[in-house]
Amino acid sequence: MAGEEAGHAARHNEILNEILPQALLHWPQVNARQYDHTEQRTRVRDLFIRQAFARAVNGGNRTNNQYCYEANGLAPKWVLKYQAEPEEVAHLVMSSGERELPFNETERTVLAQLITERDKDVHCFFDPYDRLSLAKDFRLLHLRWMLNLEGYEAHWNALNREVTDHPAERFEENILRTDQLSQLWQVHACMNGGESAVLSTLAHWQSKSAASSDDRRMATIVHQYALLFQHQFARGHFSSCTEISRLVKALAVRDGNGRVGLHGRARHPNREDTSMPIHSALYWHYLDALSTVKAIQGGEDVNDVSIALLRDAESLATAFQNTQECFWTIHEAFEGGGGEDYEGAPYDVDLRDTEPWRLAIEALLARAPSSGRSDELAALAMRLAAADRPFAPGHPEFDMSTTDMSEGGPSAATDQQPKPLDKRSTD
Repeated sequence: MAGEEAGHAARHNEILNEILPQALLHWPQVNARQYDHTEQRTRVRDLFIRQAFARAVNGGNRTNNQYCYEANGLAPKWVLKYQAEPEEVAHLVMSSGERELPFNETERTVLAQLITERDKDVHCFFDPYDRLSLAKDFRLLHLRWMLNLEGYEAHWNALNREVTDHPAERFEENILRTDQLSQLWQVHACMNGGESAVLSTLAHWQSKSAASSDDRRMATIVHQYALLFQHQFARGHFSSCTEISRLVKALAVRDGNGRVGLHGRARHPNREDTSMPIHSALYWHYLDALSTVKAIQGGEDVNDVSIALLRDAESLATAFQNTQECFWTIHEAFEGGGGEDYEGAPYDVDLRDTEPWRLAIEALLARAPSSGRSDELAALAMRLAAADRPFAPGHPEFDMSTTDMSEGGPSAATDQQPKPLDKRSTD
């Protein structure tokens, strides 16, 4: 029944997408500058922009999935999401549409006309008293960028002024509360001013929203940092990732209880089956360590804070065994219904294992073999190399609770199938 109703909804949506651009293209006018039934046209116009934006970000079955990521400025996230699943990638690329924007000629024409109309009268195109006008304007900005229409820079600057000049609650309600809009806003902010532009705007918002609930404000800012970390990690900007994780760690220190804002987990921005413990201070210690290791292996410069973190490799590897506080939770659904949750290391790098630490230390020593810290780090690398590796890849935990040694003998234990590491097995 759910599938049948979804089919009906999809068909209604297709009809709506056919009607809206035609209605706007042929809307009656009072004179050369004024449309008739302006209130109704505004509703139709805003709905068309919303529908076009939704199709832009999900493809609308008109373009293949990989190109859809690329067209929205999210190409690195596609690689990060599917790099461990080459067969799934091939299926997604081959089974979808062509590598083209998901708009027909009529839709492109109407979008170009609406953008021209907006530029002629910026302050009146969207009702300034509409509490969601900022989100509507941002959707139109993104569509303008995707279609490569003129005036993008001026549009972005005007939008930024709206964010800065208006109450903090407006930015939060229009952009920050929606993952999709937050991610794309960060994409545009990074394109126009780098990571610092995002951090500066978030800091400005945080200072202006001081009168609102502390828990809610902290939850929002930490979630935005998690999105920005993902954005930068996907692009291989690991030094930037360490900066972000240390900002959140500083918030946790100020909080003083090992948490950052609210308890609970947050949905992963690009994996619907995965949640992240972003309110755990240990999680951000993990991300700091992970991005430090990645930065060193990638040849990026590291500072004394990163060196100090490497020196704590042994104690941190032990601390990260508290996986409920620093691992992702992944839900696996079964075809017949139901499912189970299991834990996975963030970005598929298990820092309970000593090997990533050792490789990072050796890479650092190879770059600066005669530094003052070389002897200490070399000794640490030797200890890590000699240590047991119970969490090494290829050593899954086995569920021995049902093994009957009296019947099956020693081979009964080895016939057990590996079981995903989950919360129950780590308690």
